[in-house]
Amino acid sequence: MPTRKHYLIPLITATYVLLLFVGSIYPFTSWQWPTHDNWLNSFENATRYVPRSDFIINYLIYVPLGILVSIQLRDRVNYHLLLIVSASIAAGFGLAMEMLQLFIPSRAHSFIDLIMNTSGAFTGALLHHLTKKHSTLGKHLRNMRYKWFLHGRYTELGLVTIALWALSEISPLAPALSYEIISQDYSHFMSTLLVSSQWDSFKIIAFAFEIFALFLITEFILINKATSLYVFGTFAGVIIYMKLPVADTQLTPEFFWGLIAGIALYFSTQAKSIELRTKLVMYALFLAYLINELNHPVQILADEFNWLPLIVMKKE
Repeated sequence: MPTRKHYLIPLITATYVLLLFVGSIYPFTSWQWPTHDNWLNSFENATRYVPRSDFIINYLIYVPLGILVSIQLRDRVNYHLLLIVSASIAAGFGLAMEMLQLFIPSRAHSFIDLIMNTSGAFTGALLHHLTKKHSTLGKHLRNMRYKWFLHGRYTELGLVTIALWALSEISPLAPALSYEIISQDYSHFMSTLLVSSQWDSFKIIAFAFEIFALFLITEFILINKATSLYVFGTFAGVIIYMKLPVADTQLTPEFFWGLIAGIALYFSTQAKSIELRTKLVMYALFLAYLINELNHPVQILADEFNWLPLIVMKKE
């Protein structure tokens, strides 16, 4: 009888494929047969209007698909062919989505999108290939993982939570590639760091709760609990500086003071029981989410689709 684990990967794969499909053909309306000019010119012309961040996102969203397809086929395809077959299937799905977008005038489609989709799929399949249990890199990563972190599913969930937080802070992961822009963002940050009248208090509170919860999660999953402040503090510091060169993000005073407040909250609960601190993690994450949503409500089913974190955003 198949185990729950055997059902889990196909379910995750099917769900992710469905999300890609929905995201690719949204808004589902105004379908029409492409004209001759559409077939010849649409791919070329679309690249002029698509933000650079969209190309990065097209790459990133196909990396998980490459990984999932490779996992699905690992027991069905020869080891030496697994990488090529997995990448080809995932890339073929990306090609199908780009072709479908030809029938939806409101969707942008380009050869660059197709290249980024294919590259992401190949990267995902390659990552799975290189990190498999019996590979040299896979063994090395496993040794590091079990040297630093506790065993078990809760640890895996904690690591995924921290990774998703980091991804949300630096998405869309497209570098600005302009020293002037980076310099302006840094100057704006320094000039407003001590000007409380320009702060958004709700952002500070929400971010403080996030940092507090993530510090506790880091402590829970580390083998050496005493290093949690150093480990997550260093990680959060790296994320702060990574926000500077990323397009469409900004290093803000709210981020900085929220980090300080989150660390203070973390130290204030050191003497509390593990049961209470576990509950505080859930409460803090929920409150952070609630404050963010109430402070900046999202318009559901608006004009544009945003893959990170899979919400719909309004056109400017």
